[in-house]
Amino acid sequence: MLMSSLTVMIAMINRIFHMSKRLVRKIFNICGQQIVPLPQHPMSNGIGLNTYGIRTVFDLGANAGQFATRVHNWIPNATIYSFEPLKDVYAQLQQTFAAEGISGRCFCCAVGDKKTEANLLRHVQHTPSSSLLETTTQHEAMDSRTREQHCEAVQIEVLDDLIQAEQLCVEHEVMIKLDVQGYELHALKGAELLLRSSRLVLVEINLQQLYKGQPSFFELTSYLNEFGFDYAGNLDQWQARDGTVSSVDAIYYQTNRLSSLG
Repeated sequence: MLMSSLTVMIAMINRIFHMSKRLVRKIFNICGQQIVPLPQHPMSNGIGLNTYGIRTVFDLGANAGQFATRVHNWIPNATIYSFEPLKDVYAQLQQTFAAEGISGRCFCCAVGDKKTEANLLRHVQHTPSSSLLETTTQHEAMDSRTREQHCEAVQIEVLDDLIQAEQLCVEHEVMIKLDVQGYELHALKGAELLLRSSRLVLVEINLQQLYKGQPSFFELTSYLNEFGFDYAGNLDQWQARDGTVSSVDAIYYQTNRLSSLG
């Protein structure tokens, strides 16, 4: 009789537990969110950085160090080189490195395919979306924070040349992360030596026309394919109000390195 009562009680508890899980999922779905088991989410497992032995990270378009902090938590022993052209945001980036104990260096510049000075369009209300390219009316309609802008002169460096000039230590394996608001191809073309010795590229790609002259997903994928990189999914993605995907953080892995840095 006692065993029968315990069995009924356990069954009731189990039913209540599963009903609660469904209710919680439904509440999150109503709020436009989704619950994903942590082991299945790339944000929790570090997109395989430990699996691939990443030891050096080039963080292009670092802003105040949000991504550098995340990578440092994933792989604490990695060396991170972060690049941010806006001077006041660069100061915040330096503070982040000091506060988090991140190993590496910060550089106050943008990266491109030629060394020059250029005007960067600073988005006053949202500096992460600032760009060397003009925003489209579509972008400004999607995100009102991009409407207020002013020009700031910034330095653009060729990454391959800077690595040599600064004699940066580049320990394998290498990851390149780009969040440069439509300037991806320019940045990559100035880093082809580094690209040939890298194992992973993470790049934010706009699927909708947010910046004038931005490359498409297919252009960037085709370019990276030439260096032996295959598209391997997304770390994250963002949707517009109508539900269409506006941009993705695309992951590209290379299994066979083409050559190595000298």
